Amino acid sequence: PNNATLVVVGDVQPDEVKALAQRYFGPIPRRETPPSKIPLELAEPGERLITLHVQTQLPSLIYGFNVPSMATAEDKSLVNALRLISALLDGGYSARIPSRLERGEELVASASSSYDAFSRGDSLFMISATPNLQKNKTLADVEAGIWRLLDELKTTPPTSAELERVQAQVVAALVFERDSISSQASTIGELESVGLSWKLIDQELDAIKHVTPADIQKAARTYFIRERLSVAHVLPEEKKHD
Repeated sequence: PNNATLVVVGDVQPDEVKALAQRYFGPIPRRETPPSKIPLELAEPGERLITLHVQTQLPSLIYGFNVPSMATAEDKSLVNALRLISALLDGGYSARIPSRLERGEELVASASSSYDAFSRGDSLFMISATPNLQKNKTLADVEAGIWRLLDELKTTPPTSAELERVQAQVVAALVFERDSISSQASTIGELESVGLSWKLIDQELDAIKHVTPADIQKAARTYFIRERLSVAHVLPEEKKHD
């Protein structure tokens, strides 16, 4: 029981909850828990590449940058900057990946970015993409396009208007998510389980609103480098010739 988190949400009476918790969990004896190491990655292990042949019809590219999570970052503002960068790149129709690489340059057939800020150890900033084969685009073309977007984040901070749009989008998604009381419970439990305080749920929206264009630029310069990158080329299985 000393290694568990119990979350109760809703229109309940704290004293009744405590009594029920004591009734059902109180008899379970406390035990010593083994030491738990926080899973930290080497910040800059050097670029790594793997090529996989799997049962797929289309080739795809997967990027994973070693980045901290909210639990391991020294500068929490950069974590929220990474969350906003993911939305800048892949946050709907007007985001940079769909508007530039998909519709503009017709470079990719599909692409996405993702980042989990709430893991117990370090995390990954992921980008995946499938080249537009109808336009004869290759994985090398896709990589070049992705790096154009990432390097632009380093050299040119987003405009205030673009950042405000993305902040509003991310905040709205979080607020909508918390309309569900079960989602609130999951978030509270997740925060506590990874070593953070459940009180972050009340501070998160303001923290996202206070990310600046300079924070976006600093996060991109710090984390989107080859030394932090693992690359996977996922290709269709090679046909066997009799």
